[in-house]
Amino acid sequence: MRVLLDTNLLIDGRLDHPGHEAFVSSLTYAELENGVVVTCDPQQRFFGTGLPFDDDAAEAYGTIVQLVIAQGRTPRRRIADLMIAAIALANGAGIITRNAGDFAGLERLVRIIPA
Repeated sequence: MRVLLDTNLLIDGRLDHPGHEAFVSSLTYAELENGVVVTCDPQQRFFGTGLPFDDDAAEAYGTIVQLVIAQGRTPRRRIADLMIAAIALANGAGIITRNAGDFAGLERLVRIIPA
C-alpha cells in the first residue's frame, strides 16, 4: 500500500514500514525546515522529492475542509495536517502517523494507520 509518513515519524526516526511504499509530502519537508527539531540523521529522513500540494491536492483539500466543517469542527488549527491528508487523498495513499487524532474524522476519505 502507498502511504505518506507523517512528520512525527520522521522526527522519531520511525522510518521502516514493511509492506508499504512510503512517501513524504512536500509539507512534511516544510515542517522540518520550519524549525522542527529532528532527532534522526538528515540523510535517513530524506525520501526523495516530496509529493507536492498541487492542483489535485487543492481540490481534495476543499473536500476535506467541507467534511471537517460538516462535523462541526474547525479546520483552522489543523491546516498542515489537512493539507497532508489532501496530498494523500489526491495520490491514493494512506497516512501512517503517531498522532491519529490529528486526522480524526477523515477516515472515510483517507486510510489513517496508527504507528
